[in-house]
Amino acid sequence: MQLRDDLPAAHVGVLSRSQILTAGGTDREIRLAVAAGTIRRLRAGWYAWPTAEPDVVRAIAAGGVVSCVTALAVLGVWVPADGRVHLRRSRRLRGPGVAAGLSACDLSHRRSARTTSAVDGVLDALAAAAGCLASDMLTVVIDSVLHLGLATRDELEQLWAHAPRAVRRALDAADGTAESGTETLVRLRLLRLGLSVEPQVWIGRKRVDFLLGERLIIEVDSRAWHLDAQAYERDRERDRQLAALGYHVIRLTYSQVLDDWASVEADILAIVSRGDHLRDAAVAA
Repeated sequence: MQLRDDLPAAHVGVLSRSQILTAGGTDREIRLAVAAGTIRRLRAGWYAWPTAEPDVVRAIAAGGVVSCVTALAVLGVWVPADGRVHLRRSRRLRGPGVAAGLSACDLSHRRSARTTSAVDGVLDALAAAAGCLASDMLTVVIDSVLHLGLATRDELEQLWAHAPRAVRRALDAADGTAESGTETLVRLRLLRLGLSVEPQVWIGRKRVDFLLGERLIIEVDSRAWHLDAQAYERDRERDRQLAALGYHVIRLTYSQVLDDWASVEADILAIVSRGDHLRDAAVAA
């Protein structure tokens, strides 16, 4: 007998002994697979297949499991890129530090159950992120989690029922409407400027990211979208059609939102100060 070929597919290529046994494997099969080179022992009770995600292998080999923003990214959540693998290590395995490129996180405000998976679930990952991210970025990932339906607001309220005020504020600021983290950041920053902005507004048969006032549309590109030629053409066609209806369209890139917000803010405030966003537009039904 040998271990099932489909085992690693659902577990990013790294499984615990407990997971293997639960799936019908045996300790003898594990030993034979290690001896044959089919799987690799990373540390006591953890094994990697050749298809294993390198970041997951690094986290397990370092004595932890993937957590925080790295785990959230595995789940499809929009997270800020920082080039590091975020992991959570059990107290008994914690040493003086972690290797370069790794970041050790704690489960703030949550007592985790016994670890059996190489990647933390959404609630444990969020608990770690609460102690790792600045307030706006925490709202970004919460927004994404809510938008994707990975957790409910009630679950998050329970998770952070006794969390510090800053974490509670980050949760309160999330509404789950944003389709990307850049949208969340734009919404938070516009509200902070005291501007009234509506997210995800339908104009005729077109949905726009934000409507500020009566005619200023703000579209926000993320890293995942608007990169291919067809999407580029569609976006410009939308912009042209909206302009024909009397709207003014501003399209923001990922780098403009993350790296050049001061310039973006100045331009938006200039438009608002002239009252251009308040002029009536002939909206097509």
